[in-house]
Amino acid sequence: MKHKVSIIALLVLLCTNFASAQTVESRRQAANTLWETYGRNPNNPSQMPDAVPVNVNANIDQIVIDPTFSNLETALKNLLDNNGGILRFNATTPTTINFNNVIHLNPSYQNRDKVRTIVIQGKNITFDGQNNTSLFLVRGSVRLVIQDATLTNANFKGVSQANLKNIFRSGGGAIEVAQAASFFGSLRVRNCQFVNNKVSHFNGIGENQNGAAIRINNKSTAEVFGCSFKNNQAVTGGAIGATSIERLTIINSSFDSNLSNGYKSTTGYMNVVEGAGALRVDRTTKPLEIYGTSFVRNSANVKVSVMEVFIAPVFGSSPGYPTNEPALVIDNCEFKDNTYNNYAGVSNFERAFFAGCIVFHGNSAKMKLTNSVFDNNEVGQANVRLINNFEFDNCTFANTKFLNVVDAPQQGAVFLQKIPESGSFNNCTFYKNEPRNRTMANDIMFWQGTVPSRVTLNNSIFYRTNTSTNIKQVKAPLKGNGNNQYIPGVASSSLSEVTTTASNKTNPNIIANNIVDMCLGTNTLPLGIGGIDDCSGTPPNPIGIVIPGTIQVENFVAKNGEVRAENTPGGGQNLGFIKNNNYTEYDINVDKKGTYTLDVFTSSNGVGGNVVVSVGGVNKATLMVPVNNAWHTYDTSITANLDLVAGTQKIRFTYTGGAGFLFNFDRAEFKLNTAVPVTLDCNDAPTGLKAISSTTNSITFSFDNSSNDLRRFELRAFAQGTFGGNINSGAVSYAAAPEGSSTITIRSLQGATSYDFVFRALCSGSNPGASPVAPLVNASTSVTLAKNVNNEELEIIAYEGSLEINNLTVFTGVENVRYALYNLSGQIVKKGILTTSKISTKGFPKGIYLLELNKGIKRKVFKTLLQ
Repeated sequence: MKHKVSIIALLVLLCTNFASAQTVESRRQAANTLWETYGRNPNNPSQMPDAVPVNVNANIDQIVIDPTFSNLETALKNLLDNNGGILRFNATTPTTINFNNVIHLNPSYQNRDKVRTIVIQGKNITFDGQNNTSLFLVRGSVRLVIQDATLTNANFKGVSQANLKNIFRSGGGAIEVAQAASFFGSLRVRNCQFVNNKVSHFNGIGENQNGAAIRINNKSTAEVFGCSFKNNQAVTGGAIGATSIERLTIINSSFDSNLSNGYKSTTGYMNVVEGAGALRVDRTTKPLEIYGTSFVRNSANVKVSVMEVFIAPVFGSSPGYPTNEPALVIDNCEFKDNTYNNYAGVSNFERAFFAGCIVFHGNSAKMKLTNSVFDNNEVGQANVRLINNFEFDNCTFANTKFLNVVDAPQQGAVFLQKIPESGSFNNCTFYKNEPRNRTMANDIMFWQGTVPSRVTLNNSIFYRTNTSTNIKQVKAPLKGNGNNQYIPGVASSSLSEVTTTASNKTNPNIIANNIVDMCLGTNTLPLGIGGIDDCSGTPPNPIGIVIPGTIQVENFVAKNGEVRAENTPGGGQNLGFIKNNNYTEYDINVDKKGTYTLDVFTSSNGVGGNVVVSVGGVNKATLMVPVNNAWHTYDTSITANLDLVAGTQKIRFTYTGGAGFLFNFDRAEFKLNTAVPVTLDCNDAPTGLKAISSTTNSITFSFDNSSNDLRRFELRAFAQGTFGGNINSGAVSYAAAPEGSSTITIRSLQGATSYDFVFRALCSGSNPGASPVAPLVNASTSVTLAKNVNNEELEIIAYEGSLEINNLTVFTGVENVRYALYNLSGQIVKKGILTTSKISTKGFPKGIYLLELNKGIKRKVFKTLLQ
């Protein structure tokens, strides 16, 4: 009897375990769906995918922990050994987790064939390697997703080549993704910041010990969505390094001040003749794709400041490299101010060649570059050096800085080293790529005689100011037509043609300023060529967005900070990457004066914040943006009322809040309130007149008024003490303000002079005529020039005592007032924060300067004379 019971119990236990295993498998599969559901849209590959939300399928394992290293390591091992899932932290304020060692994510032997997806939701979390260790090592069939975290001070210390082989590592200051046997890892980072990570040098280090932020190995995959990489450094691949990978995709990210610090040493310390300040990819099975990303201030000692891509078959794959499609796709990207590091801080180097921003080479692969700008980059050879087929559309190459580190004849904005089959330039602009002496072609350079038969050039523009006709704009004419070339001061008959079909060599009306201000005259150029906007001679005044109406906020005319447009899931665009004190600015055309209801549509999975609305420098409203735990849910608006006057004007949205990314912004809708206009009684004088700012020849006043008030206003200035009661006699200056105004500016005044101001309203309707004058107001203009007698200290004389500027009262010696001193070329020669009323200008040349003072969003500019 006991024997029978034992058999039954065993059967029950087996059935229970089998059911449990089915439940575990369903949870693992549920977690794996997160990778596909929140991945890239194949129908819109440049679109920024959504983040994995906080609230997901209840069938997915979720762990919430206190933010400590031991808790993190234990929780990740739990998810890895079981079903995968989501890891969150219960941190409501910014918290740092210090790493003592790298965390290995490597499935156990018996589970190595089952893919597990692990999502780390890192809001408010900083992972800090304390400059001593890497952070995460992903091996085998693991999909790791990290969202909203900062990864900093990670340091991969290889020690020696023998040690690398022992630990099966090759780089990855912060994260390394590698294979385990025949299983390959995947990484997705979204809205993360990689700052100050590195791969340390060691004796015998080679070019493949790279990727200070991320290292990808052997058929692994990585996706980078909305991330920033700053001040990372490795021998090559200063931010990201990859060898023989499956795929790498980068969308809406930024690479700033990353460094490839490898070199070939004279003492045998290292032998690195490959360098890439931001990114190096050595073999890939699927295309490398980069969309909407900026590369600024990156640097290298060797080869390229930004990106090197080498295409060749990946061992064990078929065909082993991209075919029948571009192997490298770059769209809507910016390459600006990238530099040559020139072996800074190194004494034992053997100089190797430095090309420029990008080198692309290998087999007959193709590079496709569209809608992108190269501006103000230092190059030894060119912004882009090609040893492949290519297609460049709607791109600008401007202000290239040619260096002395290579022989000048092979320099150009683009260098076609070898074109196996075909290449094309369409609708591109080559602007002010001023050549060095002995250069043969400053814009498109090549050596091989087969290039003209394989490369076409259409509808492009060539402009420079160097007048040497010995230096061509294109080395030899290419096939194509519709091109325009111009050199001011050079007879068109002496210019070498850029294409076999004759070029237009008349003045294309490009204003020689910078690529932002260029203008193409429609009298000599066809519309829609050259990658820049068309206009007639000079840029027209902006018509502005009509109000009432909607501002699609990605269409700004000016901005500051990291804020930029990104693709919205489902279509359209929004503003993303918004941080504290970023702003965007728009030209608007208000149809009617009045009170408007403003609805802003935002979404925040960040820290939230505020949208501060100002028009003409005057704050109109502040809207508080809540956190709704999503980046792209724009269903609910935040509302405020603000008064607007009719006409064209500038409106600015300033974004304020805490550290990190604040919120995304989709649109702003303006509706005119239907309040009935009223005419206030002209028996009453206007009230509240006060000076709010001044210059050397003008003063701006504010006064009490309602936006639906139909009165007009006039202001007259009298020499102090001379007003005799008659407003129409003896005034030295006059100003008027239309109905609905609340400010008025009077001009044509003398500097450092006090005046009496008389103010009244003009009425119509049931009570026409003029109101009595308001009580007499006294105000003074600013001093004409602040003088520096000894050329060593600039005393801000305009601030003796106190002065009210745009509602900001600044006292002598006030703190937290930022200053910037500009020369007349617009360059900042000194900046900082005021601690006294004096700024040291020792050693500055004599002359006129502009002094800008800022506090918060308040700003004032003075002329100042150093003598």
